Amino acid sequence: MSYTNYSVSQIVARTDLNLGDITAVVDMAYSLPKYFGSNTTFYYNIVGTCTIDGSFGYIYTSTSGASSVTSSSFTPNMGRLLGLFLSNNVTSIGANACQGTANLKVIQIPNSVTSIDSTAFTGCTRLKPSAVPSVTPYQGTLYTLTSPSDTIINFFSTANGFYLNQIILCFKEGSKILYYNSETNQEQYIEIEKLKRGDLVKTLLHGYKKIEHIGNSKMYNNVNDIRSVDKLYKCSKTEYPELFEDLIITGAHSILVNDFKDNEKEKTLELLSDIYVTDKKYRLPACIDKRAQIYEVEGQHTIWHFSLEHENYYMNYGVFANGLLVETASNRMMLECSGLNIV
Repeated sequence: MSYTNYSVSQIVARTDLNLGDITAVVDMAYSLPKYFGSNTTFYYNIVGTCTIDGSFGYIYTSTSGASSVTSSSFTPNMGRLLGLFLSNNVTSIGANACQGTANLKVIQIPNSVTSIDSTAFTGCTRLKPSAVPSVTPYQGTLYTLTSPSDTIINFFSTANGFYLNQIILCFKEGSKILYYNSETNQEQYIEIEKLKRGDLVKTLLHGYKKIEHIGNSKMYNNVNDIRSVDKLYKCSKTEYPELFEDLIITGAHSILVNDFKDNEKEKTLELLSDIYVTDKKYRLPACIDKRAQIYEVEGQHTIWHFSLEHENYYMNYGVFANGLLVETASNRMMLECSGLNIV
């Protein structure tokens, strides 16, 4: 039987494919049963073929629902697994789920996954799962040691391979923040990289607040048509009249709005698992706001963010960047989740 050959991008986008919750690309030299796992929980059909970094494989997809990938999801010693792609119905990856899959080159983990066991990828030597090699894979994107020719996600290169962008809310370097200049005793906009701890930033409802933490990082902006959180977006003056110049922010960074439009609320809920409010405004992530366009400058960029003094470790503020009302990070986000270099 002949099968249609699909690209990695098409599998991730689920283009022209009727895919289940667990989809595996398996080396064609290896024969697999239709049941994976000792308890035959998941039944798989072959729906096509795919080439991943030069290796040609069958695309197997589950036909029954799955909320978790476990050590019994696949047959023992399945060393021919080349790629693993999960749907938004999957919420956890359990202990030793992919143990020993040394040929696993690509994995897609959706944002729905909130639990990843520290042993889930034991022996997956071709994966470099994080910008910090000692931690488990980060949610919401693709992972691979070498850059696939058909990659659709964000990597930046180091001597040890290709590492992932952290999915964080940040400003591109050069963005201007409204603050109080103590030397001139006036409000003015200043480039974010020139701010320092203790500087007073203008908030929407709470006057001036001191910067508690500020930091930066590098990210690779991969230009394509997929509106993912882990890339940069341009807020232009034509779409946001309050801007005095275009603002570049990450897809996870929220613009503060009075109301949602069209299906923005549903998409925000899907992405963030809740609807959040800052200074009586809704948080609308840039990747969901249709007014924000994918930033079309590919390559590595420096990004910055900051948090302000707050009695609540988990809360943030509304501030002004290039004239646009956006969110700050919370102190918890800066210290525990951002991965930024605090300066």
